[in-house]
Amino acid sequence: MKLRFFILLLIPVLLGACSTNNFRVISYNVWVGYSTNPTMPSGQTRKEAIYEWLNQQQPDIVGFQELNGYSEEKLRQEAAAWGHQYAATNKSGGYIVGVTSRYPIEMIEKRVEGMHHGLVHVRTAGIDVIVTHFSPFQWAVRNKEAAIVSEKVRQVTAEGHPVIVMGDLNARSPQDGPWITQDYIRRKKETDDRYDHVQNLEDGAVSYTCLQTLLDCGLKDVYVPWRKDEDVKKHSRIDYILASDDLAHKVRIAGSKAQEQFSHYSDHYPVIADFSIRPTGE
Repeated sequence: MKLRFFILLLIPVLLGACSTNNFRVISYNVWVGYSTNPTMPSGQTRKEAIYEWLNQQQPDIVGFQELNGYSEEKLRQEAAAWGHQYAATNKSGGYIVGVTSRYPIEMIEKRVEGMHHGLVHVRTAGIDVIVTHFSPFQWAVRNKEAAIVSEKVRQVTAEGHPVIVMGDLNARSPQDGPWITQDYIRRKKETDDRYDHVQNLEDGAVSYTCLQTLLDCGLKDVYVPWRKDEDVKKHSRIDYILASDDLAHKVRIAGSKAQEQFSHYSDHYPVIADFSIRPTGE
């Protein structure tokens, strides 16, 4: 009788342990390959702080933007600092995007053609992961980049693969419309007027087409269900983790780390999402 009672007590504990399949994804623009910026600590200090934070987070996948000066081998070696053995980048120079993973990586595509900084598309832990960095200067270019990515998403989801798209998209979301102020639009207009190569406003208004294109192909912005008004007001959100519907339903929590400490690490805040899934390919 006592043994049966003990087993009944133990079953919920065991089920709870089996259900805590936390799978953590982070996207981070680290600012020009950890270069030294007069407004921030030295590049090496920033890198060490970011690596320490990543190690504390124990992520399963990390997508990076602005890995200037990095090769795949260099990224793979440094990824050991947060427990990752596998890495990939999209090119050998300029503003490089990359991905590291706790699980083996299958390369699907490295692309630069038709894009400002390009993308890297891999399959890891049973998930198609696309890391990208859209144009910071032209809304029309971002729209073309979003069309390229959305077509890839449609292809892989039609084949039955779950997808995560993440990175610095340099675009505002229609889901953030209520928090976009006239002061923000004024500042963007001043920049557009000052520089011939910059056109971030479409006919004087914020362009939502880029993000809407990605949402229309079936991706979900995993941060939106978890955001708070005060968090959205802290900064103009342009970094995203987007997931196909099958993954989006399994998000446990998501957020943008817009705390003061992160303003000393980069000019972008990391985005983080936890999924309740069991990875494959271990």
